[in-house]
Amino acid sequence: LARFSGLVSSMISNYRNNDIASLLRQGWKNYIIEDSAGGRTNMLVALPSNTNLLEKRPLVVFVGGFSADLEMSAFNAIAVPLHRFYGWNVALVESVTSASWINKNKKLIISGREAGRDLYLKLAALRHHPEIGPWISEMALVGLSLGGSDCAFASLFTEDYPELGVVIDGPVISISSPADRLGSLGDIRQKGGPAGLAIKRMFSSAYFGAKGVFDSYVDRDFCWLCKGASIDQLLEELFLQAERSTASSTVPHNGSDIPSEYSSLENYKTLFDLNKYINKIKIPLLWINSIDDPIVDYSLTFPVVKRLSKNPLVGLMTLKEGGHVGYAYSYGQGQIDRWIIETVVAWGKRPEAEYYKWRRIGHSRVNRFTGTESIDLLPVE
Repeated sequence: LARFSGLVSSMISNYRNNDIASLLRQGWKNYIIEDSAGGRTNMLVALPSNTNLLEKRPLVVFVGGFSADLEMSAFNAIAVPLHRFYGWNVALVESVTSASWINKNKKLIISGREAGRDLYLKLAALRHHPEIGPWISEMALVGLSLGGSDCAFASLFTEDYPELGVVIDGPVISISSPADRLGSLGDIRQKGGPAGLAIKRMFSSAYFGAKGVFDSYVDRDFCWLCKGASIDQLLEELFLQAERSTASSTVPHNGSDIPSEYSSLENYKTLFDLNKYINKIKIPLLWINSIDDPIVDYSLTFPVVKRLSKNPLVGLMTLKEGGHVGYAYSYGQGQIDRWIIETVVAWGKRPEAEYYKWRRIGHSRVNRFTGTESIDLLPVE
């Protein structure tokens, strides 16, 4: 049933919270990573149990979805087995939209460009951490749900902070992620039924967990934030606060175009648009999305990734089933980890970007579920 029902596979994958206490007993370590701009983020990290081996391995960083802290249930099905059964270095990162992150940093971030910059600086701090950095041969990213959009935007900063050295040098994999960040934000706020209830729960977790910070940004109640406002009204409120906080900030942006984008609401919206930055994509970016995803509408994701795939480093794996981050239950517990491993290993064997290409599988075809053209793209053998 989970295989053929996107709703069922989504519900199962988001049913059981990640057991942090159990992971700590197994040797995982909890860190609060502080970056060069003063931001702070919770991370759980699993390294080799035998530190006498002195063997560097890839670190796969998993970033949670909307409102997700380290207890995100999907970490259980995808990230934890990658360390437990395959022995890979793994880090779990809370979302900038989680109540935990919002309370620590006293601000709201919703645009992709801002979330990507914040994540990039955190990853730089993680990469150079004295207890973690020596074990990392390369850093790859796996974003779950909205976290995949955050990871994609983070990868755009690889040339903006040369003083931080190498940060992301492995591929980025976005799983059940909205390529159209702004369009998807508007779409999910209109959903009803079980999907609508799940989305309301995510909004509730962030809003009521960090209500004091929300109230300082948006002088509206929860119903207005979750459903009542149009997407333009919501963005206008957030834009005005972001504009004020940026104007008073003394943190340098080191070549980032973020400050200039606060000149108007229309410019602010470009911070959500991946297509604007297609030429800044320098490392492989793979989107894995299912047609039956009840949260992230495939018909919104496909056109964006298709345009992005003009850059040969961008690929899309389209799956008929899988729901929202439900692949471990639709295709078997280990399949999603094998996809991750194969993608990271392929990149490791081809360290130069021009040798890592994506190829079409079969022919373009009209998808009978959505009426849109579907293209499957996988890494070259």
